[in-house]
Amino acid sequence: MKVTDDVRLLMKFVYWIAMAIGFGLVAYLLWMTFVTVYNGLIG
Repeated sequence: MKVTDDVRLLMKFVYWIAMAIGFGLVAYLLWMTFVTVYNGLIG
């Protein structure tokens, strides 16, 4: 029982880390696109 709970907690931890990394990557790409377009309009 204890092992199952630990594994479930570990899976949830890994899942949230993956979600955070995915969200951060998407936000980074959107920010880079925005900066590129903004600099293009200014330039």
